[in-house]
Amino acid sequence: MTDPPVAPPPAADATALAEPHAIPRRTTPTWDMELLISGASVFALFQLSGEIDLLVAWFEPRLGVEWAAFLGMMNVYGKGAVITLAVTFAVHLLLRARWIALVGMNSVFPGGIRWDRIKAGPIQVEVAKARVANMDDVIERADNLSTVVFAIGVALAIGIIPPALTVIVLYAVGVAVGSAFGTLAFFYIFMGLLAVVLLPFFIAAGIDKYRGDQLDRSSGLGRWIERTMRAYSWIGFGRSGNVLITLLGSNVGEKRATVLVWLAMFAVMALATVGPLMRAADVRLADWDWVPEDRAGDARDLRAVHYADLRQPGLSGLNAPYLPSSVVRGPWLRLVIPYDAERHNEAIGRDCPDAAADDDAKAEAEFARRARLLDCIARMHPLRLDGAPLEDIEFSFHTAADGMRGFAVMIDVRGLAPGRHVLEVGRPTVERDARRDELPQPYRIAFWR
Repeated sequence: MTDPPVAPPPAADATALAEPHAIPRRTTPTWDMELLISGASVFALFQLSGEIDLLVAWFEPRLGVEWAAFLGMMNVYGKGAVITLAVTFAVHLLLRARWIALVGMNSVFPGGIRWDRIKAGPIQVEVAKARVANMDDVIERADNLSTVVFAIGVALAIGIIPPALTVIVLYAVGVAVGSAFGTLAFFYIFMGLLAVVLLPFFIAAGIDKYRGDQLDRSSGLGRWIERTMRAYSWIGFGRSGNVLITLLGSNVGEKRATVLVWLAMFAVMALATVGPLMRAADVRLADWDWVPEDRAGDARDLRAVHYADLRQPGLSGLNAPYLPSSVVRGPWLRLVIPYDAERHNEAIGRDCPDAAADDDAKAEAEFARRARLLDCIARMHPLRLDGAPLEDIEFSFHTAADGMRGFAVMIDVRGLAPGRHVLEVGRPTVERDARRDELPQPYRIAFWR
């Protein structure tokens, strides 16, 4: 006896291919890569933002006013790109989580929303049904929104690069040219260079938009516009510079896309600049109505920057002089005065021109120059202990553990009585002090014996 033939399995129909437990066919094909990139990068990017702050704080006291401004611009652009990606990836993860939840719930409840069981008014139900009548459409919209948010974030981060590089390069050139000609008007040089570089693009773009269809591209103005656009496209300007934004604008409308991009850019730059501005203005998010702000020159204000065991990267005013600790236990007190590029560069050049560095000087001449420089620094920073001037104090060069250069003084405190004492450190004046209501106060640092 032979076995009866086995019937072939039924052919899969369209209904089987669209089972609710399967990922919808029209799902964005890159959804898994989006999740991988966002999930792997979001936490690292938020940490990177903090590391940028520490790096800026490390460089700040080492730079003069012109390069400090340059550092500030790099900080804004760098943090802008990092914050853009971090916020975008965080929002994208949330939206993708919502999409995953919708796909999962649609599998658990394949019948969709059972409106007959919703206990709400008929008008409210009708409005809700009009928006979520079909779960497949809801899932597709959630999928599309996640991808668009991911793409916009990446596009904004990429879009920051061309203007950032342009500004950074032109600013560096402006500072270099200003230094070469001995002028501090580097900002005006930078603005002039910026106008020279950018105006041709905006002029060509404006003429092309309003008269481009009337121009002959083979000669004259039409050919100049075409060549100008081609040249600027190589550095990321124009519609081809950011394909993602161009693609978005051509599908959702250029006005909507432009408003969306500019609002996002404004929000990102605001987030990137609020930290540095608050730090520069010494603004704190605290409701300390009756406690004054910390202020250099007040010996009753024990500022962390004045004590090496309390100083940390990122503190404001790390170019302030400091002692090892607020409590002195040995016979000698070491005072360190970090080199403040903004003040020392101008003051030394004005008061001690004979202390200028000479790379070709012999060892003996170099040592003499160094001695003159230290004598100059001693005159710039007169010292007083408990109100009495300190005489015959020898300054030395100093290098901190983080590489910060400066000057050090060893002060004999063996004759000091136990208790509180105040060390006063004078400060050199610079040109911008004349525009203030009062000259900067000397540093006054309290310590205990």
